[in-house]
Amino acid sequence: MQETASLSETLGSLTREAGKLIAKSPDMIDPFVDACRQLCASVGLTEGSFKVYMSNIRGVIRAMVEGYNPKDGQSLRAMYDNAPKGT
Repeated sequence: MQETASLSETLGSLTREAGKLIAKSPDMIDPFVDACRQLCASVGLTEGSFKVYMSNIRGVIRAMVEGYNPKDGQSLRAMYDNAPKGT
């Protein structure tokens, strides 16, 4: 469970930073997701869990493109939960 929390925090930090850049250049989302896929694979994340993380990443980034500014230090899940939906 601790590894999953650490992964969520790491992905949260990466997504927050990448989202700022992707908001300016949306074509960067696929390379970012591919890099996250490699990170998740390196820690042995299951395919089902990976799909959830990627859905959360895409949701957060879509919200950031629309103006959402997640707080520093949030996990990926917290950012996803706080992001406006329907973006």
